[in-house]
Amino acid sequence: MLGQTLRVTNWNSNRSTIFLEAFLNQTSTYRNHDILLIQEPGYLRPKCSFPTHPGWNIFTPEGRDINPATARAATYIKKDIDPSTISQVPSSSKDLVCLLLTADTPTLIVNVYNQPNQPDGDHGRTLRELDSVIQRVKAEHSSVDLLLAGDWNLHHPLWGGTEAAQARWMEPISYCQ
Repeated sequence: MLGQTLRVTNWNSNRSTIFLEAFLNQTSTYRNHDILLIQEPGYLRPKCSFPTHPGWNIFTPEGRDINPATARAATYIKKDIDPSTISQVPSSSKDLVCLLLTADTPTLIVNVYNQPNQPDGDHGRTLRELDSVIQRVKAEHSSVDLLLAGDWNLHHPLWGGTEAAQARWMEPISYCQ
């Protein structure tokens, strides 16, 4: 991919704009990372945007029914990566950022925030949309690599105690098959 190894970091900022801006502004972050997959990014209400930085391109969920202030995923890609090789794959979810990098072997990069308690009780909505995106990309490309990361809010029974939803913690693994 891109003739190099991509250095990716996945992190939930817990809606902290201060922590996210500090992370973006660290020289070591820029030097040591190519892609930042952020869940629950801080939203700057006076500016009506997520934190930006001159060294990074930001991608957030897109869709006519998505209010940017409620988006729960943001992907930052270092500006050193040729923007003509990056395209955003449409999704109807405020919890998914799906990018297709098309240099060499196409690579689908998916940043997921899986809300633990959907207000309507539909815990599978984000995962169904994720499946739809993956199927569309696979239909368009004979071969595609997949980088799937995020905050799944799924707790394994070994460390989640009695609160772990045993039937759900295996759901993301099904996409790797």
